[in-house]
Amino acid sequence: MTLTFENILRTKYADNFLLGQISFIGTADGLEIQTWTVPNTTKPTYDEVMAMETPEIDFEYSYTRFLTEYLAQFPSLMNDVARQKNYDDAISCVSYVSSSDLEWRIEAETFSAWRDAVWNYLYAQQVLILNKSRPIPGIKQLNEELPVISWP
Repeated sequence: MTLTFENILRTKYADNFLLGQISFIGTADGLEIQTWTVPNTTKPTYDEVMAMETPEIDFEYSYTRFLTEYLAQFPSLMNDVARQKNYDDAISCVSYVSSSDLEWRIEAETFSAWRDAVWNYLYAQQVLILNKSRPIPGIKQLNEELPVISWP
């Protein structure tokens, strides 16, 4: 994978971007570093940044991008499952876990147990990905691997 100047810096110095220690300015030639206040680190040149691209940086960039995209769509996945039983969303469904209505309580308990199983599966996959025992999957592929809810 060939990363851009910006992608390499945003991956290697992600925390510094969050702290506002690095910013860019657009020029006729592309982007240049406008602000560089990274402690104990000299502002790199364009060539130095491009030389930072390694398989590890490629992996970090790909993994971070995947995680961001996956987590962005995840709430709608949870909500869609809760709507199968006509709840407004996942939070609404789980709120019935103490309901005096037996049917609603069992549905909420079923949903909650399924949600736990999904998160346990996702955390296990994260470990495999970070240990490079598994390639980074596509979002659709990972969603197809998730446990399936078995409503009462």
